[in-house]
Parts: sequence; structure tokens; C-alpha cells
Amino acid sequence: MAKYRLSDVSFRDMLNKSITVKGMMTKFEVKIAKNNSKYANIVIRDKDKEAEIRWWDYDEENNIYMVIGNVYEFCVVVQPYDRGKDGVSLNIDKNAEYSISTTIEKAEDYLNKEDNAEWAYSTVEKYLNELQGYELHPLVMGLINDNYTLYASNSAANSFHHTGIGGLLVHSAGVCQLSVEIAKMYNKLYGKNFINRNILIAGALLHDIGKVRELAFDVKKGGSEYTPMSVLESHIVFGIEMVATKAAQLGLSDRTSVKELIHIIASHHKLVEYGSPIAPATIEAQIIASADDLDAICNRYKSVYKDLKEGEGISEWKGGQKLSYFRSANDGVIPKI
Repeated sequence: MAKYRLSDVSFRDMLNKSITVKGMMTKFEVKIAKNNSKYANIVIRDKDKEAEIRWWDYDEENNIYMVIGNVYEFCVVVQPYDRGKDGVSLNIDKNAEYSISTTIEKAEDYLNKEDNAEWAYSTVEKYLNELQGYELHPLVMGLINDNYTLYASNSAANSFHHTGIGGLLVHSAGVCQLSVEIAKMYNKLYGKNFINRNILIAGALLHDIGKVRELAFDVKKGGSEYTPMSVLESHIVFGIEMVATKAAQLGLSDRTSVKELIHIIASHHKLVEYGSPIAPATIEAQIIASADDLDAICNRYKSVYKDLKEGEGISEWKGGQKLSYFRSANDGVIPKI
């Protein structure tokens, strides 16, 4: 029987087949089906890919073998299911020679580590150096230095984008670089003072600083989880508090630039229903909100495109919402959806 690491297999190419797939178990729950029988709901991860497996008519005597954070091989039947992830349902094959077995491997090899970490580090360093001499440089540098371990290692989200170790750093660098490129174009078109480059860079680097308090990376689960305090405050509120506190320590609280920086953090989700208490009112806040959204979306497409050939499309259910993706085809390729 063919064996695959989870990150290397496309289940849509394996429909109605029995295969062995390997990954780190991040979730295990025993539930009751509609017919009152027990089944196990298992989630495994490998790098940036996650899969849900169901073990029907589960015997709880097997619980002793189920350890979160261990690497397992699962023999599964891949069945089409339009509401499942990637359009499939994975079910333990109880007719196989073995249904599940542990492997002696390091779970760390299956953790999701964000690509482009070196680029992100050098990009953040470059723009921090550019801010030298600007009145908010001590504030920006201070907040990043005070929180650097988490700023550089946390993910930027727990499900949609930049979910790996280092995702927050990569996302912050991406938003900053994209914002600067947008500013270059419009300052050239509308005048060099149309967009304030200094406050733009400061806001881009710190727009998600509150995520060092909102999220914590769980090695055993292979991803970020929300912290207990995030129930009371979002990363936007955390970020505002952190900037206000650091500004007070540096004697900068009365500066207009501090108020503009807080406004950028407060408005970077644009809408109240998305978590922002106020809509963007400055051009810098508008640019960062747009760059934040676009960088997150591009990272999501990067992840989805790993399992899509040119001219193919796929839909998935996330948070009760149907999300669809299509990978552009070269000329002459007939789309397959």
C-alpha cells in the first residue's frame, strides 16, 4: 500500500482508494454518531497542511495509544464529500492489515514553519534602520525589541493565513513592503508628501503587535491557539494598549504621530464587524488595512495552490463559509472545476 506524508499528498487524486498517510496528531476526540455508535475524530498536521480523519465504530480500548503530539501512520479510505476539506472525507480503513501505527520520528519535523523567514528578518531590519531619526523610532524599536521572541516566532493567525512558526514576522514584513510599494506609486503620482512614509512604516511594522499577547504557539498541536486573555481583548486592543504604554514611558503620549499610529492599529481591519473600532481615516491607515488584507489572502492562495494544478479550482468550508479558489490556466488549457 502506498504511503505518503500528509504534506506530499493530494487527496483529490486518490478518490476511492485506500492509502497510508502520515502526520503529527494534534486533536483526538471520541464522539457519538446519529446512530448512537462511537467514533473518533482525529486531526493530523504536517507543516502547513491539516487533515481530519474519522474512525467509525471506535473501540475506546485503543485510547491508550492516542497521544497528542506523536507522529502516526493512518490507513484511510479517501471518499468524495462535497462539504469536506478538499472535497473529500478520510475514514479509517478497518479492513487494512493495520489501521494505525506510531512512528519513531521527531514531531518537530512536522511543525509548520513559515517560508521566507530570512527575507522577513532583513526586511524588518531594513525599515527599522530607515526610521532612525524619526520621532517614533524609539517607540517602534522598543516594542519590537521588548517582544521580539514572540514577534519572530508566533504565527499571524491560527487558521487562515501565515499559520506557521514565524508567520507574524513574515506577515508584518509583507504588509510593510507592500505598503511602501503602494506609497512609492502614489507619491510619484500625487506628490512626494501625499503619503507619510515614516508613519506608514511604523504602522505596518506594528499593526499586529498585539498578536504577541493574543496568540501562543502550541508545539504539540503544531499551531497557534488563542490565549486566555484574548477572550477579553483582541489583538487590536492589545496593540493600542502596548503603544500607549510605551509612548507614556518615552514621554511621547502627546505627539500627533502617536495618535496616528494608534489609529492605524485600531482601523487595520477596516470594519466594525471585522474587529476594528473605527474605520481608516488617514491614507496611511487605508493603505495598511488594504495591504494587511491582500498579504493574508495571497498567503492563503499560496497554501491552497500547492494542491492545485493550472486550470483547476476547489472549494472548502471554513467557519461555516464556503471559500473558492481557482488557479489560472495557461492559454489553451481547459478549466477543470
